[in-house]
Amino acid sequence: MSQSPSPQDLGQISAQDFGQILANYSAQLAIHEADINTLNVFPVPDSDTGTNSLLTVQAGIMGLDSHPIVSESLGEVVTSFAKYAGVNARGNSGTILAEFFRGLGDGLGPSAGVEQWHQALQDAHAFAKQAVLSPRTGTMLSITEAVAKVMPRHSLAEYLGDITHVAKRALLETTTQLEELRVAGVVDSGACVLVLFHAAVSSFYNHHVINIAFIDEHACVTVSKKYQGPAFEVTFLLTAGQEVRESLQIQLAKLGESLTIAGAIPVFKVHIHTDDVNAVLEAAGAFGEVSMVTTTELAEFISGQ
Repeated sequence: MSQSPSPQDLGQISAQDFGQILANYSAQLAIHEADINTLNVFPVPDSDTGTNSLLTVQAGIMGLDSHPIVSESLGEVVTSFAKYAGVNARGNSGTILAEFFRGLGDGLGPSAGVEQWHQALQDAHAFAKQAVLSPRTGTMLSITEAVAKVMPRHSLAEYLGDITHVAKRALLETTTQLEELRVAGVVDSGACVLVLFHAAVSSFYNHHVINIAFIDEHACVTVSKKYQGPAFEVTFLLTAGQEVRESLQIQLAKLGESLTIAGAIPVFKVHIHTDDVNAVLEAAGAFGEVSMVTTTELAEFISGQ
């Protein structure tokens, strides 16, 4: 007696499939961590995008492993992963990445075919863009926007292949879209992180080897300059009794830059660069309980190496 076809055979992304995709994605981030760090010249050249993204994804996976979901719903798995990743998000890139996944899972059901995945990618772009105070072209958001516009095909495998192709093309375009990237002659480091995700999804269904060379041999990635931005990078959790994202964003925007806010009521993850840590924490404290505060002093001289 032949076995019944799996969701993968039927052109559906299942919860079980997604669990393996996450494991593959984490492995690829680990392989390319150093390369992605090297490309990190925006918003500040602190060489940690690869590390922060890897740690964020690993935290999401550990959360799923520690709190197994009884349901086999894809939407619930993606949403749970996003929650654990968001609470433990590292840096600007990790915060945006967690919010991307929160949007991805927002409207998903038990499994996803072509149309459902197409809608999920549009939701993911909207959530990621909303998380950023000042969205810029040539960043992670350029990838989320490009793939959200890819028209779905009848075949899931073909559609996912198209997405990866478009994501890679959008990645190459980032070099000319941001002045910092053009001067360094590199692609955006955060954008690399999302290209790897889409490649991991496609490779699971198309059975191809993920082979992405992020660093051009002629690239000038040794950009060093005097850092003139805010003195500190601050991340923290804010637990609030109501939806405070918009009001919180307005207040914190006055106190720094590179502001990103992930999560949903009751727990929000905040990332900001600021000169006044106490003022940021006091302003956030007016909206709820602040916890898990991490403060990093941004070096006077930051190297793109």
